[in-house]
Amino acid sequence: MPQISIIIPARNEEKYIKKTLDSVFASDYKDYEVTVILDSCTDNTQNVIQPYKNLNFISINARKASIARNKGAELAKGSILVFLDADTIIPQNLLSTIHAQFTPQYSVATVKAVPDQQKLIPNLMLWSKELYITLKLRISSNGIIITNKDTFQKIKFREDLPFHEDVIFMR
Repeated sequence: MPQISIIIPARNEEKYIKKTLDSVFASDYKDYEVTVILDSCTDNTQNVIQPYKNLNFISINARKASIARNKGAELAKGSILVFLDADTIIPQNLLSTIHAQFTPQYSVATVKAVPDQQKLIPNLMLWSKELYITLKLRISSNGIIITNKDTFQKIKFREDLPFHEDVIFMR
């Protein structure tokens, strides 16, 4: 049974998900599973993910990231759940760091984000969001939410919200 379950909700992410999956499969930690939840996709996202071995995917028609995340977590076998946005690239050592440092004393976590492009406006936006999170002015995530299976079973993502379900989950 894998230690870490990576859950990626995807709705029309054909332009981004390959970079995300490539970063996951390049990880220095190998005891994980990956599940992509294709949510109402009308593009070629499924065609992009199909060549990947050791990847599970399901299709749903919910049009809500919260429902996709919850469905992926229900299928997860790992004790640590890592929810990734489909356009999030992870560093090679992230999963090994999570495995080593995310102990049962924690219920939920996120990590700092680093932009993959050197463009002024996106970098300023990301920097300001990071500052808000660091100063605890806003509880949020940057495309990565880490929790354990027990915590998830107690709170789950709120499916009645059209957006910001990740912020509510983190709180």
